[in-house]
Amino acid sequence: MRIIIIDDHGDAIMAALKTINERINHMATQADIDALTTQVTDLTTGLTASLTGIQADLDALVAANPGVDVTALQASVSALSTQVTQAGTIDAER
Repeated sequence: MRIIIIDDHGDAIMAALKTINERINHMATQADIDALTTQVTDLTTGLTASLTGIQADLDALVAANPGVDVTALQASVSALSTQVTQAGTIDAER
C-alpha cells in the first residue's frame, strides 16, 4: 500500500527534488562572493581614481579660463562624486 502512495506522488516528489537540485546548483559559493567583492572593490578604486583626475582637470580648466561658465560641468562632477562615494560606502560595508 505504501508503494502505491509513493507511486501516486512520484511525479510530485521528483519535481520537488528537481527544484531543490536546481536551487542548490544556483547558489553562490564563497569563492563566487569573494570574486564579486574583488570586482566591486576594483571598480570603486578605479572610479575614485578617475574622479580625482576629472576634478583636477576641471580645477585646471577653471583656473585657465576664469570667464568660462563651468557651473553645469561642476554640478555633473559633483553628482558623480556623490555616486562614487556611495559606491565606496557600499564596498566598505561588506
